[in-house]
Amino acid sequence: MTPSALVILAGGGGVRMGGRDKGLLEHGGVRFIDLIIKRMKAQGHSGRSLNVVISGAHDYGLGVPVIKDLPQFPSGPVGGVLSASHYLAETAPDIGGFFSLPVDGPIFPPDLTERLYQPERCAYAKDETGAHFVYGWWAQSILTPLITPAQDGQTAPITHPRSMRRLVEFCGAEPVHWTGGKVFLNVNTPEDLAALKRTP
Repeated sequence: MTPSALVILAGGGGVRMGGRDKGLLEHGGVRFIDLIIKRMKAQGHSGRSLNVVISGAHDYGLGVPVIKDLPQFPSGPVGGVLSASHYLAETAPDIGGFFSLPVDGPIFPPDLTERLYQPERCAYAKDETGAHFVYGWWAQSILTPLITPAQDGQTAPITHPRSMRRLVEFCGAEPVHWTGGKVFLNVNTPEDLAALKRTP
């Protein structure tokens, strides 16, 4: 596996959680942000380190890079993915791509990186409840046209996808299926948090 990064998408306002920072929510006494990093680093990377980057407002005291959404990109998770790609292209050009996970999704399969990773392709997770575009692998080579400024003589600027569905369509991202019902749990509401607490 070529060097890769983990981009945690933490830019949402947590409106349905009463404005709470979802990275600070806890499961089993551990913050979501810490759970995600711990579980991702436990997955196979052939002994290579996994560079962690947060797309959001702050670093949760972890001392890792924080990326703000760039104004030339759409808002929401699309902006987070494209801003992260732009940042990594400038600061770590040897990285072939990156995994994205939402900060409100601390529960995910232990084989997530193994199954999503494809050197020159993009991929996203899917379970029996539907597609989960934010659990993805993004090859930098595929995203390059979206993060490269328009060149002189270019007939028309690239129109950025404004939704994750459109982004995966642009990238030709492949769905990777997990069976067993609802495999991915995102905590968007207090009811979701209560359901998570019932999860082993």
